[in-house]
Amino acid sequence: MKLIKEEKISKKITKQYSYDFMLAEDGLYLIEIIASAKSWWQNFKTSRSFFKDDDIFLYLDNQELTTSQYTKKDARSAWNGNELCGLEKTVIVATSLSKGKHAIDLKPDQSPYLKSIIVSKVEENDKIIYFPTVNNPAQKSEGRPWLSYIILDLFITKLSILAYADKNGRDDDDLKLLINGKIQINENTKSHRDWYWCGKALKGKEKSFNQDINLKTKQFNLDLYSDETPRLSKIEIGIKPAETKRIPTVDDPLWTGDFKDDADEMILARAVFGEGRSLPDEGKVAIAWSIRNRVEDDRWADNYHDVILQKNQFSAFKIDDPNWEYVKNPFYEINPEQLTAWGKCYKIAGLVISGEIKDPTGGVNHYFSDYIDYPSWTKSKNAKFIMKIGNTLFYNLKKESNGGFIRIKYLLLALLIILIGLGVYLAILWQFGGRETEQICEAKEGRSIEDVNGSIEETAGGLYGYYHHVYINPKKSEVERIFFDQEGRFSELKRLTNDGHYKYDLKLFSSDSFRFGYFQDLHKGDEDFDENNDKQREEYYKNYTSLIISPGYGSTPIEVYRGNDHTSSWEWEDINHVKVYNNCGTCCRYYYLININTQKIEEEGHLEVEETACMQIR
Repeated sequence: MKLIKEEKISKKITKQYSYDFMLAEDGLYLIEIIASAKSWWQNFKTSRSFFKDDDIFLYLDNQELTTSQYTKKDARSAWNGNELCGLEKTVIVATSLSKGKHAIDLKPDQSPYLKSIIVSKVEENDKIIYFPTVNNPAQKSEGRPWLSYIILDLFITKLSILAYADKNGRDDDDLKLLINGKIQINENTKSHRDWYWCGKALKGKEKSFNQDINLKTKQFNLDLYSDETPRLSKIEIGIKPAETKRIPTVDDPLWTGDFKDDADEMILARAVFGEGRSLPDEGKVAIAWSIRNRVEDDRWADNYHDVILQKNQFSAFKIDDPNWEYVKNPFYEINPEQLTAWGKCYKIAGLVISGEIKDPTGGVNHYFSDYIDYPSWTKSKNAKFIMKIGNTLFYNLKKESNGGFIRIKYLLLALLIILIGLGVYLAILWQFGGRETEQICEAKEGRSIEDVNGSIEETAGGLYGYYHHVYINPKKSEVERIFFDQEGRFSELKRLTNDGHYKYDLKLFSSDSFRFGYFQDLHKGDEDFDENNDKQREEYYKNYTSLIISPGYGSTPIEVYRGNDHTSSWEWEDINHVKVYNNCGTCCRYYYLININTQKIEEEGHLEVEETACMQIR
């Protein structure tokens, strides 16, 4: 390992901290960052903030890197104060980098502490060996993230970790290993199951973890959680040498022949340079934002490459255009003016992608030069002229209206009417709970519940013009959907279940009400068991409740989990996953992460942070 650059920062950061470094050659590099973050309670006690923990979000060359598999903002932070409670955590990034300038950006929430950054070059071509010299052994704690290793776009052949743990009086050192979020189990029956290195069993001896990987992924994560003060000896990662391929950089931007080799920042910089290098800086920013606005508009592709390379969109990318040579090679004409313009275009591209330059155009997505005929799209009633910069006119071509959308003020009015109507309906249910739902429908339409259930076609088109709400009928304990028309008047009622089982804890994934779930008792009210029969009692409480998910509109609800009487709650993790929680004792909760599509448990474990917090309270 060859040291390239080392920086001892040792200070709190309250705004974005940018760390630039230059590389003399292409190669495989290791970046080591050590920082700490405090919990909301620590910040509250010292009046630093009110119910907010410290967090740090990590970016490398404008790409966000996360040590978590989840999408929630707080979970994405590489350093999470509620997990670390003021202790140090090491984050290592192994990746191939091209020669030239690179940037590490650390974006804090509140005021975390940044200790050091080290950049090293890996000299072996078939393995990466990391020997920790700082933050080792771990600072004393009770189960928290200690080290995260992020490997980007490399073919990993094998993984080897050597560490040791000891017994310390009544307690012992422990070290937990997670690979891509999955806990590696300790098979020693005398050890803690979820802690691969257990001091109670090792008693100061070293133990190695070895696994063949033989996998290439965009991002590979391994995480070490420490309890007490375990020590890490080394991490060795076997890799398959990649074919050397030049990646264009700001200092070496020559086109490789394939724009896929360009990062987003590079291809956007080419577009700005080819289309508007002679414009003032505000013109370059407007061109960059016109492209980003297309990326964020569903009329175009959702990425910079496809938007820019779309046929007949940007003239500089046509091979017969005089600007094509400048797109391929921004150094095509070597003079100070062109070199300065290229540097500005590249910088502007990065700032626009990261959002550090806000859109000053009001949403432009089209432009053209004033020396050509006005394009046909300018004659559209949806084409709004925004500004002219230099010789370039910028427009916002809005979406075509099909007449089916209500203007925002009318939409807000309609939503208000819906809320009032829903409130009236629920008040009726509360006041006249003894009446059957069918009676309400008959009072309106003179029809039975079967007639009502069949009157609206179960298609997305069948709901056009209706507002609806999903709930559990407190009288029937069945899931129903109520419909209102655009004026907020009650229209129809649909019963979605009719099985007689008690249902509770209904949760919607989002406000559209099509994706929802609920707990359902497996035993009906009249079911019982023989109190003197232990086997019947055990079976009764073992299969006590189930989690039912309706994965989308028109889909049949499915059972994704079946649990015992200790099942306490659940929540949506993302569109494809749910978490179910079980009470496992005083200050103890156990969770299961379940894939809705496969109905399989992908992750499970104790909520150790909650346990620690509980012990502190006690």
